Amino acid sequence: MATLGNCKKRQRKTNRRKKLNISANSTPLKASDRNVSPQFREPKRNEMKNCKFCHSGNIIRTEYDFHDAYKCSACDKAFFDNISECCRNPVDRYVDDFHNNVPVFIRVQCDNCGGCLNMTKSLKRAEFGEKTKGEFSKERFLEWKLERQSERSEIYNFTEYINYTKSNHYLHRTHLRSEYWKNIRQLVLDRDKGICQSCKTEKAKDVHHLTYKNLGNETIDELISYCRACHEKAHGK
Repeated sequence: MATLGNCKKRQRKTNRRKKLNISANSTPLKASDRNVSPQFREPKRNEMKNCKFCHSGNIIRTEYDFHDAYKCSACDKAFFDNISECCRNPVDRYVDDFHNNVPVFIRVQCDNCGGCLNMTKSLKRAEFGEKTKGEFSKERFLEWKLERQSERSEIYNFTEYINYTKSNHYLHRTHLRSEYWKNIRQLVLDRDKGICQSCKTEKAKDVHHLTYKNLGNETIDELISYCRACHEKAHGK
């Protein structure tokens, strides 16, 4: 039988899958510093203004259940951060955390997601003891924790892939499989008559970039033929 918790869990997974492509149409929500009831609080927003890579202000934010993902339109890099609260719509309840049937700690657990952000520091019983209502749900807390970790892992893998495709290493490896590279590589080997231009004795097997300034559109003058040993030496291996 499906429970309310399971239905919410499936819905969060569905929403997260729909958001995996960072949308250029996403508009950041404005933060609010109003003091509201601790039972029905307006969540704090992480207002990130600049790209962490190029520091430009051209960033687009996409909201997930527990994280904010960002894409910079200037450098095309992606990154993410935790939100400040347990979820987007926290509804707090003061509850007793029982150990051996004794109420030991006072937690603030969200009725909406089951999250709790004060697991390492209990509230003072003298101040909050009369405000507790109900028992801390370890099952809902663990479900929230796993969902949060799962979402973080998905977004991490997604942003890492985006950033890797913009790296010089990825661009270099992709270029070496192109027809342009195959053709110009052969032209360089023919120009150098298949002889290593460093040791002048061994047969050339590699073509080395003298500069990566025009990677993807390099000219024959920016390349040189090397044997494998001389090529590795040129790269400090």
